[in-house]
Amino acid sequence: MELATVGFSAIILAFMHGCHYLAPQLRPTTRKLLEVCYYNPATGNYGKGPDDIYLVFYWIVMFTFLRATAVDYIFMPFARRGGISAKKDLVRFAEQAWLLVYYSIFWTLGMVCSLDVFNIGRLANRGIALVQPANVG
Repeated sequence: MELATVGFSAIILAFMHGCHYLAPQLRPTTRKLLEVCYYNPATGNYGKGPDDIYLVFYWIVMFTFLRATAVDYIFMPFARRGGISAKKDLVRFAEQAWLLVYYSIFWTLGMVCSLDVFNIGRLANRGIALVQPANVG
């Protein structure tokens, strides 16, 4: 990673948050960057629409910042301390460490969300068998 990636994404994030929190007159516009739009109070759900692209842009910049920061300031020094000195090996270690952290967090989050959505206990209480018994005999 280059330090320019960390700096550039940090500047964009600081600008977005600065405009939102320091300039209240801009909040109707900057709110789209930081909050999910299209709330339907009747159903309690959110819809989708063209303004969702602003939130997607925000999270692209945020994850770029998180990745670049973790690679440059956590994983690269950790690899150097572990005795890795070749640039190619440092980059490979840092990228693999980022993938381990990223997938560990989001796999776990996905499992928690899927267990909540597909509540196994609720299905079992309704008499729906998750595993069909084998015919023995």
